[in-house]
Amino acid sequence: MARIGCPCGGCISNTSDGDEVEYYFMADAMLKENWESKAFFDIQYSDLATEIWKCDICDRMLFFEDGASVTRYMKRIDVDTLTPSDLEAEHVEGICYNNLLFNEVDRHFTWRNERDECPEYAFFEDMPDGHDLLTPEIMFREVFSHENGRFRNWWYARLYDDLLVFYSPYKEDGGKPVKAWRRYEQVWN
Repeated sequence: MARIGCPCGGCISNTSDGDEVEYYFMADAMLKENWESKAFFDIQYSDLATEIWKCDICDRMLFFEDGASVTRYMKRIDVDTLTPSDLEAEHVEGICYNNLLFNEVDRHFTWRNERDECPEYAFFEDMPDGHDLLTPEIMFREVFSHENGRFRNWWYARLYDDLLVFYSPYKEDGGKPVKAWRRYEQVWN
């Protein structure tokens, strides 16, 4: 478990499983590349996902793309300030989820397995034999395309060099951004 000081003066810590501190951005292309071959939740611990920590005081996001150092700081902005040129800039499409999604998915598949509605899934590749691997393909079929909104801790996302934009996972929202963060240069005194 770790913690880091936020520029707002707060402390961001991942010592609790019941918080929304850790986020992961996974590019669509990377997910498709590992569609049937890798455990979905193992990807967050590889160099394939972008790890992001969010301060629960000021809503800043701190990006860890190259190891233990923060590579980008982003502040929450009003989605109404986004311009068409902001959204048309070069970006990577994917999904972003926080660490609460793991708990939701675990409860869902445990419940279904107890009713013999699905196999017992291996959430990580080093789990004992006899489990089916919970791959990105299964996650998209069972979790990300779930139509009744059971899973609440993920978003469609676009990651730009200077912007992170979340879109609702539910079709009725019309594809408008629901949350956004803009990069800024943090100057430490």
